[in-house]
Amino acid sequence: MAAKGRLLRSFPDPAIQIPIHVFEDHNFQTELARFLAAMDIDTLDSSPITVKSKTAVTEVRDTAHPRYITQLLTEILRAMGDIAEVPRITKRIADDILWSDAYMPWRRSAVWLVLRVALQTTLVRERDGRRKYKEFVVFLHARILKLSLNLNLPSYLIACMQKKTARRLNKLSSTITPFILHFTRDTITDAESLLQKRWKTAQVAHATSVNSNWAPTSLDIPSDTALSLKNSRDYIRRSLTIGPIAPSAKPFNPNHSPRLIGVPNFTNSSNGKLATAFSSQDSLTSLADFERAVLIDLTAWASQNLLSSDACHTIATCIETYSNAASKAYSSNPELLSTMMLTLFKLWVELDRMAVAQCPLLSQFSPEIPLHLLHSLLIRTSESIRALDYVEYYLKNRHSRSIPGQSVFISSGGNTSFAGQYFNTSGSLQALKARIEEAARLQRARKVEELRQLKARYQSLMSSAQLHQHQYVNKVNKKGKMVQSNAPNCPRCKLEKQATGLVIQIHEWPLPQDPSEAKFVVFELAPPLPFVIWRKITYMFLRDVCIPDSSSAFLKHPVHMHLQKYPALQPYYAKSSINARIVLASSTKSFNKSHYKAQKVAAATESSVCVTHGLKWSLLDNSESEWVTQQVIKCSIDDYCTIRLPPGRYQSLQYAVSGTSHTSNNIMANQTECPSELTLHEFIAFARIRSGPRLQWLNIISELRSGYLSFQDEAVCLLLKQATWQVGPLTSDHQREWHIEPTEKTFGKVLLTELRDLFLKMKANRRNVIGMQVITVLVSRLLASAADSDVVAGGFRLMREVRSVTYGWLNKILSTIGDIEDQDRLRECQIHICEVALTCRGTYDVDLVKVPHLLSETEDIAIFIHCAILAAYYSPSSVSNVDAYLRGLLNRDRRLAHMTEKILLQRIAHSRKGLDESIARIWKLYRPSRPWTQLPLPNDRWISTFSTSHDIQYPQTVHLDLLSGQLLIDGKPLGRLPQNIVTHPTYKRIFGQKYMDVIPADMPGMDYKTSTPIGSDPDDGSPGYQVCFLPLNCRAHHDDPLP
Repeated sequence: MAAKGRLLRSFPDPAIQIPIHVFEDHNFQTELARFLAAMDIDTLDSSPITVKSKTAVTEVRDTAHPRYITQLLTEILRAMGDIAEVPRITKRIADDILWSDAYMPWRRSAVWLVLRVALQTTLVRERDGRRKYKEFVVFLHARILKLSLNLNLPSYLIACMQKKTARRLNKLSSTITPFILHFTRDTITDAESLLQKRWKTAQVAHATSVNSNWAPTSLDIPSDTALSLKNSRDYIRRSLTIGPIAPSAKPFNPNHSPRLIGVPNFTNSSNGKLATAFSSQDSLTSLADFERAVLIDLTAWASQNLLSSDACHTIATCIETYSNAASKAYSSNPELLSTMMLTLFKLWVELDRMAVAQCPLLSQFSPEIPLHLLHSLLIRTSESIRALDYVEYYLKNRHSRSIPGQSVFISSGGNTSFAGQYFNTSGSLQALKARIEEAARLQRARKVEELRQLKARYQSLMSSAQLHQHQYVNKVNKKGKMVQSNAPNCPRCKLEKQATGLVIQIHEWPLPQDPSEAKFVVFELAPPLPFVIWRKITYMFLRDVCIPDSSSAFLKHPVHMHLQKYPALQPYYAKSSINARIVLASSTKSFNKSHYKAQKVAAATESSVCVTHGLKWSLLDNSESEWVTQQVIKCSIDDYCTIRLPPGRYQSLQYAVSGTSHTSNNIMANQTECPSELTLHEFIAFARIRSGPRLQWLNIISELRSGYLSFQDEAVCLLLKQATWQVGPLTSDHQREWHIEPTEKTFGKVLLTELRDLFLKMKANRRNVIGMQVITVLVSRLLASAADSDVVAGGFRLMREVRSVTYGWLNKILSTIGDIEDQDRLRECQIHICEVALTCRGTYDVDLVKVPHLLSETEDIAIFIHCAILAAYYSPSSVSNVDAYLRGLLNRDRRLAHMTEKILLQRIAHSRKGLDESIARIWKLYRPSRPWTQLPLPNDRWISTFSTSHDIQYPQTVHLDLLSGQLLIDGKPLGRLPQNIVTHPTYKRIFGQKYMDVIPADMPGMDYKTSTPIGSDPDDGSPGYQVCFLPLNCRAHHDDPLP
């Protein structure tokens, strides 16, 4: 029975009255007593029956049907009397049970209900009986509460009883008898006093424990305030004695993790090397290395290992390790997450190729990866677009070869399922099924013989019991009365107890009755290894990666049995080194694990002991304890690959960035939604950029000409990135449907013309940094698709023009930063320098094959490296604390450095002029000497040289990290003067509040030196002074000292 709320029950029902002379008849009383005693012992057909796996079994947890009392007994009594008309009462019963993985449930005791019903049905016959009953219950509660106050019960129990008593008292209001009212009120007051007393005691104890450690008299003030400088002798001596002390170079010993480039053997990546690299401090470089290897080397390696199951395991390990690392490192960055997804797609394709080659039946089933997932990716280079085309061609081919509706994630063993078809062609699985069934038949025969023997034993014991009489003894009960009861050593009772205590364990058939389900189970006992790996990785990809918010999408019903732990089939389970994620499990209990596992021999039959298979098997995600469902078909990566607008005036137009389904008519109809910060023209222009997927490039050119959009706004730049980077679907002639225009010569020339006009409008104001980024983004994407040489050359020219202007802005800002005294303005200026430097480097961010054209001259290299050093120096110390837009620029620049690393090394090996020039622009007194050399592996990202000695200056080592742009001199980074120098009175008197950029000093005895001369005057040619600092001291010398 299941009911919401409380049950309404009437008492008594039914009621039969019989004549007094019949009731006093001794024979009547004897038979009535025997009937009631038999009903309490005998197991009749009133016991509840349940069906488990199509087998009827007795449900011992439920109560027996009361028909033998409410129907049979009442009808017998009615034959001797009549129906009684008695007053009836109604009770609201909270007849709850508590049960969870227990043999028998907990039920409320019926004694309290019987007492209340007996009392109320007695009092209701009297006048005002209902009120008397209520008053008695209040008095009883108060009395129990009164007694509890002296029993040291927990406070929560006393509080609970107090509230229940007060609630009952409140219900009676003013109709209660005065003495009960006063007694109950006094008891409630006493309980409240006791609770308050306990609370005050607890407060005092807490306050005492807090203050117990404060002992001021035990403090040793002289010793605690004495200051010693035991380790400061060398520092003080060096500060007070300025002499020819050579500066000490800080040892530079980088310890980077081994790189993942130049190793096309992916087997080396699956033996823990990959996980170690991804967990290193420079995990972003390791991720980029691995992504490059997948893009370049994976297909060839997979073709060489097509029939190797170990290769399947290798790719699976790479997918799991890379996915875990990249999803954390690239969080909230749609561009990098798209790179991650492309890499995973490429890995999965090669895994699928291997699995299909080793298990050809898999080709008839759906690859499970829907094509629409690919269309959301943000890809901006031709190399990545070609890789995506390869993935999409392969997936289309796989879908076309598969049979519609065939999925490996269906929990079924039908003849059309993978398990069923594989079983029908596998002699080993068929032989395994035959062995399981033969062993089960032998076990069942032994169980039938065991039941026969126990039945005989039961009959023997019961027959022996009939030969004895019950023995009784007299004893005094709790009330002091003499009563008769069974003797402890009664032989008949012992024999009957032995007979009724005989039980037999049931035998459960190990396989389902349905032949197709039996095939399904046998298949999962020994599935082919490539299939296990493929299914695990495919489900992981769909479930964990492509359904970001899946907490409520999957079923989490209890799991009662795993196939590998099922005792009947455990000996046949093929153990594997692969930790399978998708396993077979049952949502129902085995008969042997339920309360049906043992049967009383007295009532047992062969059909109740030899039962069918009680488990219901389905595929389970063992990692998440979720049942595998068809929810995976709803997967989407749109959230991963959609750029989010920052807070501001365009934020309400996120829909215009997220999709292309809105039309021009929709935009015009929704003019009322235009934010107050925007003009109507801006609103319409922004929304119509992506209004129609095939019109995006045409809309961009239109808005470049109209001038309604504010190209200096971050939101506009982000919108254009989403529109130009999202790849969209392929056409039948293998072109990207959304990006056909950039491949056309006429369109490319028109776009370059409009972008050049925009460039001319913006180059006069150095605050138009984002506008310059818009130009580089669009030109870079155009160069990725353009095939016409004139368009490509025009794109290169425009990139160089943007570079020249932004680099000029950068030098002007650098020339003024030293005059800024306000800290807030200084921080803003530093961020601005970082943004301009990154924008300037963005002019090199094109396809890898086109980078040499933009990095061909000495000045190209000098600007490229100079901006890298400035961006590294002026970027915030913690990237996580900056806004998403700047963080995106930094991440993109890091990718650019990784892409151009080899090209840059080749250029430096050919000519060092560009590199030396970039260092000299940072460090005016830099004089190169030895050739630049790479550090040994795995620190080969660093190159180093020496600066020659000059006059009183000592030679200094120079190191440059080509990936991060970090410049070290004598092992120390560029920096600013520490606070103990800047706040010194002498510094303030000479330099005021200026903050100067410094490098490690090359003057004897000095720690820091200004990176640029102080007081130089370009008009009269004065070189100015190079100022060196040491705490408590400073020195100045001319850049070109007098003879």
